[in-house]
Amino acid sequence: MCSSDLSSSHPTGIDEGGTLRISLSTNVPTGTSIPYTISGIDQSDLSSGSLTGNFVVGTTDYIDLGIALDVTSGEGYETLRLTLPDQNQFIEVTINDTSTTAPSLTDTITTSNGTSLPAISADGQWIVMGESDGIVDAQIFKYNSVNDSWEYSQSVSPPAGYTTSAHSFGVSSSFSSDGSILALGAPYYPNFSSQTGAVFIYERDINDTYIFRDFIPEPNITTKNNFGFGCTLSGDGNTLVVSEYLANAGNKLTTFEYDSINSVWNVVDVLDNWTTYGFKHMYIDMSSDSQLLVASHSAGAFGGGKGVIYERSGQGWTKRDEAIPTTDLLNNMHRGSALSNDKSLLALSCNSYNKGNSNIWLFDWNPTTSSWVQRSDVIKQTISSLSFGANGDSIAMSEPDSNGMVSLITTNGNVYKIPASL
Repeated sequence: MCSSDLSSSHPTGIDEGGTLRISLSTNVPTGTSIPYTISGIDQSDLSSGSLTGNFVVGTTDYIDLGIALDVTSGEGYETLRLTLPDQNQFIEVTINDTSTTAPSLTDTITTSNGTSLPAISADGQWIVMGESDGIVDAQIFKYNSVNDSWEYSQSVSPPAGYTTSAHSFGVSSSFSSDGSILALGAPYYPNFSSQTGAVFIYERDINDTYIFRDFIPEPNITTKNNFGFGCTLSGDGNTLVVSEYLANAGNKLTTFEYDSINSVWNVVDVLDNWTTYGFKHMYIDMSSDSQLLVASHSAGAFGGGKGVIYERSGQGWTKRDEAIPTTDLLNNMHRGSALSNDKSLLALSCNSYNKGNSNIWLFDWNPTTSSWVQRSDVIKQTISSLSFGANGDSIAMSEPDSNGMVSLITTNGNVYKIPASL
């Protein structure tokens, strides 16, 4: 009985521009010619080698394939599949699209808030900059497609009857996909002494004005739970997840579902992620279908951060995997996280808490290996002193436009265009 095994020089994937070697190990007689075919790519994807050919046992037990470095960005991952005559004998190798455009700064939104914390609607039409420097309001901007610019629309503040301290309102924020629903977290509500926390919900009317609709207090009324440090809405605006930070009773993710008939938000799950997984989460972001959630985890002021990805399980959440930056590591506190609605692009960020640079890292989901692959491009901001106003303090991301580019907005109002996929 003859048997054959195939192996690759790059089992975890190869970048465009590299050389891939596929080797054959078999017990058939020397000199035997064994044909192969390659699918999943075109001949133009190869700078050397062919989609068809032969292994010759004892003479050419391997083939070398040059992977072309083309100039087209946003093609996405490709899977090269080499098959022997027996269709059950094959090997697959992921080709990473590295011919992409680096993030480019296209705009800067200036607010009267000073340093602000952003959210952007998935359709890329609305931005909110929540307060972080002691001004108790959040400023909303609308995209003007005619002028290709962001224009100030309105400011929203806590409604009458709801007192809140400075450095609180809009520390976290989130839109529904079309921007019609807006959630604003106030983790120090009702004042800096208690820091219980709350979330305020606004709805946009026919005049494009955001009107206060709902008040969601911390369910357990626990002092210094900082409920609302992070909040994120589903695409339809009916699912809300809220994070806590520096919580006395643990660090939790609370999930709410909106009951439109009775106009109330009901708690459907509370995940004590500190007790369950040992994570403390700041900012969070959820996919449009409310099935995937990314939460930034900070090990403290001196680094060790990561992105923790949770998958919906019933009405609650179960940890699925992690994304950990592997380059340009700094002793900084990881804070920001943003996830594309299709769950394929992830951004993680850190501020400059420990007097280092503020970085934003980008990751793509590789379904072949079921893992996050970090892009080579890092958005960097050089910081020379202690600062909470850095680029990566908090981030938000839109869905791709007609050119396949995503808008990513940072804490200080910088808007970057980045390819939606590699």
